[in-house]
Amino acid sequence: MEKPDIINLNFNNTEYNIEIIGNVDKIDGAYYYTFKFDKDHFITISKFDGGPWKIINMSKDNIAEKLGEIIDRMP
Repeated sequence: MEKPDIINLNFNNTEYNIEIIGNVDKIDGAYYYTFKFDKDHFITISKFDGGPWKIINMSKDNIAEKLGEIIDRMP
């Protein structure tokens, strides 16, 4: 596994630092990326053999709450 990358995302005048951790399962050829918003909020996506990216795991409904807070702050 490689060192995590941090992306800075500015959405609705709020700055977010999102840690991205990538991994490749060499047995089944799947790519996995986890986007960590903070210690309690994450989404993991996967892509297998050239197929589409899919959400395979996330931190319960906390992500919906976090994204909803962003929407609530919009004018």
